[in-house]
Amino acid sequence: MTRLPPTLLALLLILTAAVLSAVAVGVLAASPAKSALAVPTAGPAALASPTVLSGSIRGPLDGLPTPRQRADRAPIAAMIDNFVAARPQSGTGEASVVYEAPVEGGITRLMPIFLERDAVTLGPIRSARPYFVDWALPYHPLFVHDGGSPAAQSLIKSLQDLVDVDAARTGATFHRVQNRQAPHNLFTGTPAVRTLARLRNREMTGKLSPLPHQVDRKPPSHPTARLITIRFAPPGVTPNSDYTVGYRYDPADDAYLRSVGGTPSVDSLTGQQIRVSNVVVMVTSMKPIPNDPLDRISIRTTGSGTAYVFRSGERIAATWSKPSRNALLRLTNASGFPIRWNPGTSWIEVVSPGSVDVR
Repeated sequence: MTRLPPTLLALLLILTAAVLSAVAVGVLAASPAKSALAVPTAGPAALASPTVLSGSIRGPLDGLPTPRQRADRAPIAAMIDNFVAARPQSGTGEASVVYEAPVEGGITRLMPIFLERDAVTLGPIRSARPYFVDWALPYHPLFVHDGGSPAAQSLIKSLQDLVDVDAARTGATFHRVQNRQAPHNLFTGTPAVRTLARLRNREMTGKLSPLPHQVDRKPPSHPTARLITIRFAPPGVTPNSDYTVGYRYDPADDAYLRSVGGTPSVDSLTGQQIRVSNVVVMVTSMKPIPNDPLDRISIRTTGSGTAYVFRSGERIAATWSKPSRNALLRLTNASGFPIRWNPGTSWIEVVSPGSVDVR
């Protein structure tokens, strides 16, 4: 057999290695599972704790791998309509944390908080109430709303730790769609809100204390909290079934499927039913505001009280605490230790006593 000159043989070896390297790079690039910022998908594979890979950190609010630049920005908190005519909402499925609480007449309103993900379309946007401002304040957010009660407006004007993004004064960042009736048709998007904040030199960097998340988690083999039913009944108000919330545990995804008014709660951006990793029920006192012409209520947001945390099909008796308006809501177990959240989206349901059924 003819022997190749040493220089030619070396050249052939170099070319062969280069071809093989290019093929390998192409295979890796074609596989999203190899992305440095890949987030575990739903299903059995998501039951293990997500690994924080190179180029990302654990998201402060959802505990999932997140680019550092994204995790370090200021969150956005938005007041979202939950009237029947406002459903399905847009963007709530992208939130990291969502607060839900009653307003007047037994209806409820949502306040999603966005950090790790964005919602290109978000709404319908509605007015603020003081207790939602209290819950938002510790996140130091861009606070999105369309006006508010007199008490909420006065409170917002007095605060320095949030950026007021009021549709009633902002204009072009918001738009009304034609296929819904006002006031249930006002929309924006988190990218548009951030652009507005930058133009006004008001966008803040994040100042968050990360929520405590579980590093290793294994769902129980026999979940005992498969179905959660929440009825919102402030004093003197008969619960309205249109606002009754249900969460059904899906062990295949280790998540709760959300429904409202007896139908699946869907994000119109994706058409998918909302899946929740942690459901927190916060029990607190509520009372009518004397002589309020719109029958608005007040809700106690500071101090401490009873709570229940639902994760992975289990119910954990807890205590909620919020020492001051500026303090983040904390959850502790019977021994006084912080309760660790499952990575993913968390919904915090604020109710009066006796409003929750579990089976």
